[in-house]
Amino acid sequence: MNKKVIAFIALLLTFSVSTMFAQHLHKAENSGGFFVRNGAVYYIKSGNVHYLTSNQELDSGVKIDQSGMVTYSNGTSEQLKNGELLTFEGNVMPGAVKEHFEMKDGKLNIVTNDIYTPVEKAMKLENGVAIDENGSTTNGTRLLSGQKMNLLGEVIK
Repeated sequence: MNKKVIAFIALLLTFSVSTMFAQHLHKAENSGGFFVRNGAVYYIKSGNVHYLTSNQELDSGVKIDQSGMVTYSNGTSEQLKNGELLTFEGNVMPGAVKEHFEMKDGKLNIVTNDIYTPVEKAMKLENGVAIDENGSTTNGTRLLSGQKMNLLGEVIK
């Protein structure tokens, strides 16, 4: 009987550690930083997405301008690309930003790493197609409730 109790405790401990690790990874994926969408720079902070209105210098000495140009303290620079996240610590994380459009409660939202932001006016997509706040595009597609659309205007299955 002692072996069963010890095995149960070990299993419980393993599950607890796995859960904490998964929560830590999820938190890291949703951590804040700067990203580029359609040539404009935004940042994620406190669970909200904001438009970058001025050039920023991070505590690490890394700078980012409103076009997404990242300049490191050693003088080298690179353009932040769609899908990349410049963390507030100054590290570029490829593939860390996932975005799509989704209808929620009859309103179009742009979803950035599980953060829903209502679309308040028409936006131009990466391919030149525009989408309005009702989910209608200039190429004739209308996003319906429960559907998702990528930033190229393609409905995601």
